[in-house]
Amino acid sequence: MKVMVSYLIVVFLFTNLWAQAQMPPPTRKGDDSDQRHSVFVPDAYRWLEEASEERDQWVLDQTSYTESFFENRPTYQEILEDLNAKVRTTHPSNFTQMGGYGFYQKADIEDERRSLYITDSNFEGEAQKIVDPQNFGSGDHTHISFYQTSPNQKYLVFGISENGSDVSTGYILDLQSFEVLPRTVPKVNFGYIEWRDSQSFDYYKHQPSADNRKKGVMFRRDIGGTEEDKESDQQTVIRLQGDEWEIKKGESFQVRRTNSPEWSAGFPLPQTTTKYKDHSGHLFYFINEEPNHFEILVKDYTDFSDSSAPTVVIAETGFTILDFYVLNDYLVVKSSFHGDSVLTLYSKDGTPLKHAPIPLTKSIVVTSVTQGPEDHQIFVQFSGPLTPWKFANWDVLENSVTPLYEMPPVVELDDYELEDVRFASADGTLIPMTIVFKKGLQKNANNPTIISGYGGFRLSRADYYRSSIFSFLQRGGVYAQINLRGGLEYGNQWHAQGMLLNKLNVFNDFIAGTEYLIQHSYTQPKLVGIKGGSNGGLLVGAVTNMRPDLFGVAHPLVGVMDMIRFKAIDNAWMHEYGDPEDPQYFDYLYRYSPYHNIKPDTEYPILLVQTSNGDDRVLPSHSYKYAARAQELITTPHRVLLHSQPNAGHGAGMAMTHSLQEQARFMSLVLDQVSEE
Repeated sequence: MKVMVSYLIVVFLFTNLWAQAQMPPPTRKGDDSDQRHSVFVPDAYRWLEEASEERDQWVLDQTSYTESFFENRPTYQEILEDLNAKVRTTHPSNFTQMGGYGFYQKADIEDERRSLYITDSNFEGEAQKIVDPQNFGSGDHTHISFYQTSPNQKYLVFGISENGSDVSTGYILDLQSFEVLPRTVPKVNFGYIEWRDSQSFDYYKHQPSADNRKKGVMFRRDIGGTEEDKESDQQTVIRLQGDEWEIKKGESFQVRRTNSPEWSAGFPLPQTTTKYKDHSGHLFYFINEEPNHFEILVKDYTDFSDSSAPTVVIAETGFTILDFYVLNDYLVVKSSFHGDSVLTLYSKDGTPLKHAPIPLTKSIVVTSVTQGPEDHQIFVQFSGPLTPWKFANWDVLENSVTPLYEMPPVVELDDYELEDVRFASADGTLIPMTIVFKKGLQKNANNPTIISGYGGFRLSRADYYRSSIFSFLQRGGVYAQINLRGGLEYGNQWHAQGMLLNKLNVFNDFIAGTEYLIQHSYTQPKLVGIKGGSNGGLLVGAVTNMRPDLFGVAHPLVGVMDMIRFKAIDNAWMHEYGDPEDPQYFDYLYRYSPYHNIKPDTEYPILLVQTSNGDDRVLPSHSYKYAARAQELITTPHRVLLHSQPNAGHGAGMAMTHSLQEQARFMSLVLDQVSEE
């Protein structure tokens, strides 16, 4: 016992010493290396990939060092106080309508995470709290990760994630009694469930493989049963139209009446089918054909004698279909036209009827579209950088929008300005960017500026309203969001131009966007702070190595930083980045891998590296290794700061306190660059 107490005292003393030191805690260098395709690749910090007491202590020392750096900085404290005032509110969010119920999430002022509320389908009745994440699991570090009602609206399946994990425990709530059924649903991966009928559903269950990499297998849960869940058939059978019909997914769609022995001959299920929806005996499905073509097709599945191919209802012609919704009498299609968002109403035969009377531009993001209580009512939730969250009723007969809820702004929005610009990247491609700042801002190159980007995995990055960003803008800041290649703003080609052996286009786009802001006197390099998470963390790491002279602060969050061993560490994403075991991809990945390309004897921006101990999507060792090598090669005091958040994951469900601290650290660093001029 005395030995343990003495050890803890030594750990405490050393942790505090590093917290007060000018230089970061030392990091042991190993002698690991690889020989890849005749290239010698040193990897001195590979030991940080494996969990150990040594690594745990190193992470604790690094995080203490970073926190102590900010502790007594006035700007950090000022921003943190302002963020708490702006962001900690009781405003509801995440509205959605399922069947006869309305749902939204809300937190009290002191709550760290939101609870789930239920009300009537018009969102007019009294709401009732039905799920408080603190009442499940450990309670201290839990959040609601997903929820979905059964086809008959009798049950609600919801997920509770602990420590921000992508793997959740599922619970089944009886929507009549509001009682949680005793049997939980174990290890649901990414919140994926698919109702088979009103009493059973398939779910994607986390099954660690022999090498401990993330893997999922489909299982089936019978709500009324008591037997252990069994692995689901690969050809999933799902009930349709009030459980009267069944559909089997395999290489084709096959249909039969429930309990009938005979299946239909089937009709095509292209490999590029990304989603399908059933409505009134018709199956609508969405295919994504390369290089740049999208179609929505429909098939009457009740007529077995009809052997004709499905009918193309809507084909992409000059616009990119992002999503579609089948409502009682209409199709609603969310699309992008030259980077601008459009919400269009169609008849079931594909005739375009009207656009939603919402200012849907590139600067607005629509997050949900659901059928209202009446056939002519559609509920829409949307937001933009200067448009606080709105949940509205779109009456398609009157073509009018009536807000059901509008989030109160935290500032006078008329005092702010938004610009949509396009600039030329290195190869001449025009790239869209949104810029927000306070009116009257002088373009004198002296404005602190935050630039954000992502550029990958077909994700369009229309920006939404964030109360927090006004803590920065009110102090003379500029905020810019770049729609980089790799997303889906302009269709499949836009994605293809930013993936695999075209990934450098993404980085060149971001660099060109930064240069545009500098050339047009919004800012100067020292006052530029850049941020991005996950694939966006890779972006920040890569462009910082390519152009360290262009930025003042770089903030990669939960980034993919080792592009040579990402396959060994995470065993994922090769469809987006390429396989480092393949010589052509290895050469390309090695050119931009953030961990491998840090330049010695070079002046770098401040690197604020953020990760989370419990991130099971992009393992934190990416950030650990990157920060360790950066601290080895960049020796200026407090130039490389690593913060690893305990009890958190890839970002979702982070406690409000920790989220605000993370934002305050980055904003204060960028703002303080002005005073250090």
